[in-house]
Amino acid sequence: GHTRNSLMVSFVLCFLSFALNLQELLYAVPFFGPLFEVCSSLCVSAIRGFVGYSLASGDIAQPRRRIILYEYEGCPFCRKVREAIAVLGIDVEMRPIPRETLTSYGYCASSRYRPEVRERMGTIIAPVLIKEDGTAIKESDDIVAYLWDTYGCGATRPLSYRLATGPLKATLFLAGVFRLVPKFGILRTPSTKPAQPLEFWQTESGPSSRIARES
Repeated sequence: GHTRNSLMVSFVLCFLSFALNLQELLYAVPFFGPLFEVCSSLCVSAIRGFVGYSLASGDIAQPRRRIILYEYEGCPFCRKVREAIAVLGIDVEMRPIPRETLTSYGYCASSRYRPEVRERMGTIIAPVLIKEDGTAIKESDDIVAYLWDTYGCGATRPLSYRLATGPLKATLFLAGVFRLVPKFGILRTPSTKPAQPLEFWQTESGPSSRIARES
C-alpha cells in the first residue's frame, strides 16, 4: 500500500512537471502563445461547467459594509469561494496573496497583503474572509456556507453552480492543470499599488476575466 501510494505521488508529480514545461514552451511560441493562453483559460472555465455566468435567482442581499477576501487565482479552494461570490453577485474587496517564493522561479519579497493574513491568523492561509463586523473566517467550505447563509439564504442556486459543487466537484482541482505557469496567479510579481482600489466588473468563468485577474 505504501509503495503504491508513493508510485502514484511520483506519477502525479512527473505529470505536473511535464505539463508545466510543455505549457511554458507553448506560451513562448510567437503568435501561438497568446492564443494558447486564451484557450487554456477557456478550458478551465469549461471543465468547471462555466459556473459564474448564471446568477442565483431570488432574494440576494448586498453587504452593507465592506467585506474582504484574501485569496489568489491559482488556489482551488479560493476558486470555490470566488465561484460562490460570482453566483451571488455580491461586492467583495479582493486582496491577492500569491506565493512570494517558488523554487526555480526566484524570489519576490515584500508581499502587499500576506503580512495582514499572518497578523490576523498567525500563519499564511488562503482563503480568508473578513466579515462586515471585522472578524475572520478561514476554510473555503465555512466561507461559502457563511456567504450563502448571510447573503443568499432565500436564493435559488443555478444549475451550473449545483453541477460545479456536485458532480463536477473534483474538477475544482483538475482545472488548475491548465494554468500551471507560476505567473498565472500563483507567484507574486513586482507591482505598484494603485492610489485607490480598482473596481473590476467581471465573470468568474470568463477566460479574459481570468487572464486579467492573474495579472
